[in-house]
Amino acid sequence: MPDRASLEKIYKVIVDEGVIDAPEIEATIVQEKFLKLEGVGKPQCGWIELTRELRLAGLAVGPLESEMKTKKAIEDAVSAIATSLAEGSRQLNAITEEWHFISAAISAIDIYEFHDQMEALQELTGNVERIQSKLIEISVPRKELDARKRHQRVKLAVLLAPIFEEQFGEPAKPKRDDKLKDVERGNDWMRFYHTSVYLIWDKGGTPNMLDILWEAWRPPLTSSDIERAIFDEHLTDKKIGGDT
Repeated sequence: MPDRASLEKIYKVIVDEGVIDAPEIEATIVQEKFLKLEGVGKPQCGWIELTRELRLAGLAVGPLESEMKTKKAIEDAVSAIATSLAEGSRQLNAITEEWHFISAAISAIDIYEFHDQMEALQELTGNVERIQSKLIEISVPRKELDARKRHQRVKLAVLLAPIFEEQFGEPAKPKRDDKLKDVERGNDWMRFYHTSVYLIWDKGGTPNMLDILWEAWRPPLTSSDIERAIFDEHLTDKKIGGDT
């Protein structure tokens, strides 16, 4: 996982490029969503800072596996690129047969450089075609995809837990109720996670959320512990609490 400084740089770039709204704008939506949480109240750092932290956590985890391009979509895209490159290379080779016209048209360009560029295009075409053939051989089992999504959900909960505990003063521990189905009947941490998932991944629900949150509450000693530590100290000097 990228360190916090790298995540902040990425976040600044995508905000500056207009990929997502600035936290000052997004904070209005975040506040509206979280104010529906009974008893949670206002985060100590304020809504703008909470919005920024949610985005950083989302960047650390990455897009949910199901939101990534499917293997078939990638195959189709690479196939289209390979076809276009091959056709472009073929047409260039065809017109160079009329070299007296070509040499007159590019008299200002070094002829040898033009030849080098054509060879580079042919090499690129071959590389893309090899990638295309390799992609066809790759197969990702459904169980593996589901496992990846589960890992992402647990990872997100691990990163959100210290934010929730510090900002709202409650333990990030789910309700001990195996029969709980309605998130609205859960506790503040469960509703916080549920709402954060919606804001980060634009997903309205989390399969087996109780299992996910229990696993995140007491994760095994892996890199998740490091991830928790990184985000556990990020707001110690940001008790600003005056924004909207």
